[in-house]
Amino acid sequence: MLDWLTEAEIAVILADAAFSEAEPDRAALLRELNELGYDENTAETDVVAAAVHLGNLLREEIRSEAERATSPLFHRLVLAKIDSLGARQQPAPAVGADGTLFGVPPLPEVFVGREGDIAHLRARVNPDRPRSGGMPVVAVRGWPGIGKSTIAAAVARDATVNGWYPDGVLWAGLSEAGDVRGQLGSWFRRLGLGPLEVTDTIDDAGRLLSGRLRDARALLIVDDAWTTEDAVPFLVGGPRCAALVTTRMTEVAQQLDAENYVLPELPDTVGMELIERLAPSVVADDSGGIRELVAELEGLPLALKVAARLLAAEHHLGWGVSDLLEELHEGVRLLEAQAPADRADTASGTTPTIAALFAKSTDRLAAENRRQFAALGVFAHRPATFAHEAMAAVWQVDDPRPGIRLLVARGLLEPVAAGRFQMHALLAAHARTLWAVK
Repeated sequence: MLDWLTEAEIAVILADAAFSEAEPDRAALLRELNELGYDENTAETDVVAAAVHLGNLLREEIRSEAERATSPLFHRLVLAKIDSLGARQQPAPAVGADGTLFGVPPLPEVFVGREGDIAHLRARVNPDRPRSGGMPVVAVRGWPGIGKSTIAAAVARDATVNGWYPDGVLWAGLSEAGDVRGQLGSWFRRLGLGPLEVTDTIDDAGRLLSGRLRDARALLIVDDAWTTEDAVPFLVGGPRCAALVTTRMTEVAQQLDAENYVLPELPDTVGMELIERLAPSVVADDSGGIRELVAELEGLPLALKVAARLLAAEHHLGWGVSDLLEELHEGVRLLEAQAPADRADTASGTTPTIAALFAKSTDRLAAENRRQFAALGVFAHRPATFAHEAMAAVWQVDDPRPGIRLLVARGLLEPVAAGRFQMHALLAAHARTLWAVK
């Protein structure tokens, strides 16, 4: 009896009824069933009555599940109700029949030490991995500058992953500006859905994408998500898709109900290899000083690359690097330096400083929380770990937990042990500059 539910017209009638107080339209259902060969005069059971009963059951089920974006029912019926009926009844063309990497940025010229992380993420998007429900979502989070976007691009290019997802990769780059409509419009054009109309809401766009991706085998990547609301419209793949979300915001990873992967810092040995690849002559002349600097920078790829560029430029002029090394140890010189070209702002055509990249996080804090973050700069910056009692003292509050929760949620602190929290050394340097301005 349920075979007819695969027909788009009847599914739409029932789904529409789920969001109204009325029962499914009996006359409309009878017309559709008659077209499918049902004869009420000869049928052994009243299929129309059964359909109405089923519609009522669906209403209760859908209304309770519709708010859960990860619900299989949400994807299979609620979102499907506004699909183009013609598109539903025809096999959807491949998202990218050639395995296209749509919007995926290039990898940096030097990319080392992330083989283990790629393997971990590859295992988490493996379509054969036992799971329940709909599309698996993995959130990659970590410090600003740790390389979240780069690791996502590397996974997108992994040969094994490409084999699992022959319909390709769709990449949405968000950032704090949250260009949701622009990125959705790009996906619309890539998927043959035409332009995103001005009248289309974000919810409408997400539902149309869901219908288009329902039977696809594609990897969806949402890079640099700053809010859950920005990420959700892109997480609309079918059960044979998988999604990666990168974010510096712990709260986003938690709210998405995603499987979390915290991208670790590079080991010192890999940090040395990175600088040696970028500035070999400098390492040859002062390997001991470079080794100390690598330890000071605590495995942050962004800081290591900037330091290597500054050192190579100084060495090229024929000068020693000891003075520069001392400045880099203090952190301020690094904060003032421009980030690598792959961190350029495409809208303005400029490359921000590292401090500006960090300020994207701290500027979003309320004034009191920004003051609390800056106050942590008075502590020793390496290792930058704090007991909650010490934070209460420097913040001059009886209970520091609300402030700690907020800074952890924004990816500016990480818990490391019971009652202790860590800040990356370069973030601690940023905190000191904010405190000095204060």
